[in-house]
Amino acid sequence: MFLGRFILGQFVRVPFGSSSAGGVPSQPALPPIIAFYTAAGVKVTTGKMPPLDRVATTGQFAYTQQLDDDFDEGHYVAHVTSGNYAEVWHFDVLPGGDAGGAVLSQTFFSRPEAEFLVGKLADGSRFIARNPVEI
Repeated sequence: MFLGRFILGQFVRVPFGSSSAGGVPSQPALPPIIAFYTAAGVKVTTGKMPPLDRVATTGQFAYTQQLDDDFDEGHYVAHVTSGNYAEVWHFDVLPGGDAGGAVLSQTFFSRPEAEFLVGKLADGSRFIARNPVEI
């Protein structure tokens, strides 16, 4: 299935539902494994999928991956395996965005020697711009 088109810094959420041979939702013995691949088949990253809500929903998992510097522009495949069952999800990374994510907060400081713009990105990093220019 196709998850959509994203830019750097955004989050891709990959869902997964586990069920028994009879189609009844069930909790697997081990968490599902997810691996992200480029269109050329190069592995980008892997992880274990956490359950959405172990008490309220049985067998429902979701993995959220931020598109950071490991992801370039192009087509990607998310491959989810649980036991001997597998699902494949596709998504595209478009040009634009910032690997640090969206600006969560920023403020302007005016000092005698210069003017500064200070901010914080979604990944927790901070930035500072000296004498920012209006566009």
